[in-house]
This record gives sequence, C-alpha cells and structure tokens, in this order.
Amino acid sequence: MALSARRVASASSVLCVVCLSGCTSPEPEPFVGVRWTEGNLGYSARSSDPLACADALSKVSDSRQTSADFWGRPRVSQAALEYWKFRDSSDFYEHADCPSESDACFDGAVRTSIPVDYHELAHAWVRAGVDVHTQFASEGIATALSCMPFSRSKLSDSPLSVALGSGPNLNFHAAGRLVMGLLALGSTQDLITWTERVDAAADPVATAATAALEIYGKPLEQIWSEASGETALPCFALSRCDAPLLPFAKTRLKTTCTGVTSYLLSRDLGPALGLSIVGAAPEILACSATAGAYAPSSTGFSDSPATAEYIIETPAEPRLLTLAERDPSLEALLTTRALPSAFARTCSLEDPLQLSVDETRIILPERSDTLYFPLQVESGMLDTTLVGSDVSGVSLAWCESCDSCAPSPSGTVVGTTGAGVLRVTLEQSTTSRVLSVLISNR
Repeated sequence: MALSARRVASASSVLCVVCLSGCTSPEPEPFVGVRWTEGNLGYSARSSDPLACADALSKVSDSRQTSADFWGRPRVSQAALEYWKFRDSSDFYEHADCPSESDACFDGAVRTSIPVDYHELAHAWVRAGVDVHTQFASEGIATALSCMPFSRSKLSDSPLSVALGSGPNLNFHAAGRLVMGLLALGSTQDLITWTERVDAAADPVATAATAALEIYGKPLEQIWSEASGETALPCFALSRCDAPLLPFAKTRLKTTCTGVTSYLLSRDLGPALGLSIVGAAPEILACSATAGAYAPSSTGFSDSPATAEYIIETPAEPRLLTLAERDPSLEALLTTRALPSAFARTCSLEDPLQLSVDETRIILPERSDTLYFPLQVESGMLDTTLVGSDVSGVSLAWCESCDSCAPSPSGTVVGTTGAGVLRVTLEQSTTSRVLSVLISNR
C-alpha cells in the first residue's frame, strides 16, 4: 500500500513511503475524542477541538461524489474512508503516525490537522477509482485536483525533471502543473490511460514521455513548456465551487470546522468589482481544469501589503475566492463593491475611483487596447508603477482632462489637481503576460 505524505520542510517536495507486503494502517495511538459517521465515512476528532464538527462529513462526502463524477468511476462514490482530524500540528506530530516531517498523510485513512484536507482526500478518491502508484503521477493528480496547499514557485524556467522526480527531488507543484497541462489537452480517460502506462513501466519517466506523445500527440517536453509558462494556477478547486456568490458587503474569510470560507466570483456580480483586503492573503482558484489564465490568480494577493485594493474584471468562468494559507488562525476581511466597468474605452471624468488607500492595484487584461481609469487623487500627487514580467509595449499617461494628457512613465510621480484619468495603452504582445499598475497617493 503506497502512503502519501506532505512535508513541511519544503513546499516543493513530498515524501512517499511504500509499505511492504502485510503493512497495515494502525489507528493513531492515543486518540481520545469523538467520532461521527455518515454511511461508510468516519470522521474522528478531539472532543475539545473547536475546529471539528459533524458537518465536515458532508464536505468529505461531496468531495467523494465530485471525484467519482470527474473520473467517471461510480465505485468511488461508495468508497469507505476514515478521517482523523488532529487538534493542531503539535497533536499531529506526536500522535498521527505519519512519516517524519509530514504535515498530513494518507495511508488508507486521512490523517491531518486540517478540518477538510482536499489534497489528502484527492489521494483517497484516486486510490479508490484509479489506484495510481507512481509518485510524480499520484502527487501531480492530488495537487491538480485540490489547490491546497499552493506554492507560487516560478516554474517557467524549471526543467521537466522537477515534475518527474521522486522523494526530495519531486516538486509536486510542478507535477500538478504537468497534470493540468495533460488535462487541458485531453480527457480524464486519457489521463487514466497515461497513469496506467506509467505505473506498469519499468522506467516510469521514459514511459511518461512516450505515452504522452502517443496519447496527446505532443512531446512531453512541449506539454511541460506550455503548462509551466501558463499564467493560470496549476490546479483547480474540484468539489468546492458550489460556494455562494461573494456578497457586496464586509465579509470575513476564516477557517471553520467545515473548511475555509469560500465565495464565487462570476459575471453575475457585474463586469467588475473593487475588492479591499485587510489581513491574510486570499487566493482566486480555477473551478475547472480547462479554465484559462486569469490575471489576479497569477499576480496574486500574496504579493500585496496587509491592506490593498484591487480593481478586477470578473472572470468569464467562475472562480473561487478563498484563503491561500492553511494556518487556521489566519483570516481576511474583504469589502466588496460593484463597479460599472474595470476599464473604460473612452475617456471620461465621471465617477472617478477614490484613491483613499495607500496602494491600489489595477489589473490589466491580456489584450491590446487603450484603456482609461478616472481617478480622484486625494494628495494631489500620483505615483504609478507597472508590474509584470514583460512591460514592453505598455505606456501610461496622466490626463488632467480628456484633451490634455502627458506621458507618465512607470514609476513617475506626477502632480495633479485631484481628479483625472490614467490612460493605459497596450500594444500587441506575442507572449502571454499578466500586468498590473500600482497607483498610490504621495
């Protein structure tokens, strides 16, 4: 029986221990607490754990059914599972009986300090339906189908080998990115066929390449190059996108006994919204394996200061807004307001955005265009900085009126009468890029 475990020593590595014949999965000792059941699902937790409740079982059950539907394997929906929820990391390290340095594991049962650990649940349902053994395939699938935890590791310059490694040489975020690349090119059954070929091979790495060429019609190196350079997240939130729409009010994201509070972003909210954030870093996750690039999910909230404001276009496909971190003590306060549009394609001084915070990030689309942002600058001084891996072909200008615009190169501080329009000109780019403008009062 293969045992999957995540390590806390490195965000880019994972430890996998293979049990010998006859290996059993002992109950954690000691474990005194409560146990809830729903059919053949069991959930055990400490009696004094404030982040444990019977309602977590419904999330586990939802995850199982969604995985059964995703894989097209009805038997997954009937798979039995025991879930051991430890009070905190100290309790886990002392009593979980997982590999050293891991922060969660699956060895036939899920053992974790997280109320609903989607990464380990993904392992459980894959085992029930597909039974993938090769480590880079197993961890890649679990990472791709869970988005938890997530690392913003830069992968575009990394070789394919980091996605096909083993033990400490495996970057499971890279493995997840590779799996997402395969899902973007083919069906779930294609992915199952690829994993079966890899599992049956004496040389899994070589077979991964030959099987990919035969199944997907592309060299694995090319698939990796395209996937690693993609600006979308290398994963998607399978089973979690039944969340309610983000309300236009003050909203708190925090960890509860049924997982992290989450909300949907969609066009139902309007063409754009303003989002003020105080506290921990939220994350925007894809809701499907084929979701295209989306700027805020790549520029990220984790790069922002403790308080920041974003102006974003709502995504064409629904996205999940949730906390990026696993620490249950972290939370974020969001204030959301509707905007008629994130961008205007004609100049207007009407309804300017009030720059009342130190820093505002305007997300720019990946297309050529001339865009106008009416702004009200309280201090009378405006500082603009372009942020992105490729800012060539982007020019800024500050317009006191629609007939009077002056170039404002990135990083320039300009004086203003208080109201005006920031004009952004985007020339055609041959590469995918994510750009934003940081604007602040001086």
